[in-house]
Amino acid sequence: MGVFAGLGLILCFFITSKKVKNFDKIIVGILVVQIIGSVVFFCIHHFKLGADIKYINLAIQLITDLLLYLFISTYYDLVKLIKINIYVISLMVVMGAGVFFLLLLGYWHSFGSFVGPTWETQNYIFTTAGAVWQFENISVIRVAGFFDEPGTFAFYITFALIFNKLLDFSSWLEYVLIICGLLTFSVAFFLSVTVYLLFLYLNLKNIKYFILLVLTVLLFLNYLDNNKSESRILNFISIMSVERLVTSESDDKVISGDTRSEPTLLAMNAFFDAPLLGNGMSVSDQQGSKYYKMFIGANGFTPFAYHGLIGVIVFYFMFIYWTLLIFKTFSVNPNRIIMGSWVVIFINLLQRPDAFIGTYGYMVFIFLIYSLKQFQIKLNEKKN
Repeated sequence: MGVFAGLGLILCFFITSKKVKNFDKIIVGILVVQIIGSVVFFCIHHFKLGADIKYINLAIQLITDLLLYLFISTYYDLVKLIKINIYVISLMVVMGAGVFFLLLLGYWHSFGSFVGPTWETQNYIFTTAGAVWQFENISVIRVAGFFDEPGTFAFYITFALIFNKLLDFSSWLEYVLIICGLLTFSVAFFLSVTVYLLFLYLNLKNIKYFILLVLTVLLFLNYLDNNKSESRILNFISIMSVERLVTSESDDKVISGDTRSEPTLLAMNAFFDAPLLGNGMSVSDQQGSKYYKMFIGANGFTPFAYHGLIGVIVFYFMFIYWTLLIFKTFSVNPNRIIMGSWVVIFINLLQRPDAFIGTYGYMVFIFLIYSLKQFQIKLNEKKN
C-alpha cells in the first residue's frame, strides 16, 4: 500500500504543477515499451501455463520506475542522486567492515534475523549477513549490507564503483568500495575488481604498483596455506576465498565456488524449448512446467529462458541503450574507462541478470546512462 500511496503522491505533484521536464525521451520510451511488453507477455504465458502474475508485478514496478524517474528529473538532480547512492553504498560497506572486525574480536552479536521465502539473514544492526560461521565466542560473516545476501550487495558495490569512476567523484571512496567490498567474499566481486583494476589502471606508469599488489597477494596466500591448519579463522578465510577459486572435481562445477554451472545448463535447455518468447518468469513455480521447482536463475541464460529472444530485447533494452552509447562514445573518444566500465557491468550481468527486478535494481541502469553522459561532457570539455 505504501508504494501505491507514493505513486499517488507523485501523480498529485504532476497534476498540480502541470509540468514534467528535464527527462530523456529515449529512457521514457523504453519504459513505456517495457510496460506494454509486460502486459503482452502476461497474456502470452497465461495461455501456456496459467496466469504468470510476475509479469503484472513487473508492469507495476516499471510504472513505478517511470513515475519515479520523471519525478526526480523534474524536481531534483539525477546526478546528485547518483552521488548520494555512492555515499550510501560506501557507508554500508564501511559499517559492514566495522561489524566484521567487531565480531572477529568478539565484541558484537546478532540482534535477530530476517526470514524470506528462500533465505534468512542475520541482523547486526549496521549490516546483515546471509552466511555466518561461529567459532567459540566469535563469529565470521559474509557482509551483505542491507541486501538479501552478500552476492547481491557485491553486485551493487560494483555498480557504485562504475558510477564513481564515470563521474570522477572520489578516489578515496573507490578504495573504500574495493577494500571493504572484499568482505562480501563474492567470487564475482573478486573477478570484477580484478578486471576493473586491469582495465582502468594497468599501464607502464603503474606497473610497479601492480607488481607490489601481486607479490602482497601471493605472500598472503602462502601465509594462509601454511597456517590454515593452525587457525580455524584462517582456515575459514582460505575456504571462502582461495579455495572457492580452485578447480572443482565435481561434474557440475568449474571451480569450487561455482554456483552457476548447473542453473546455466537448465536455463539453456529451457531457452531451446521456447527460443522466441521464452517460458515465462514463473517457469519454476508452475506445476505444469517442465522446470517446476528447478532453479534456473542467476546466470547469463536466465533472461532467454524466461523471455526468449524477443523478450530479452524488450526487457533489457535499457542495458542495450547504454551499450550503444558506450560504443558510440568509444568510437569518437577511445577511452579505457568507457570500455572497462562496460566489460565490468557485462560480467556482472552474466552472473546476476535478474538483479534489475525491483525499483532500485532498475534505476541503477538509468544511473549508468546518466553517469556515462556526464563522462561524455567531461571528455568534450577536455577536447575544447
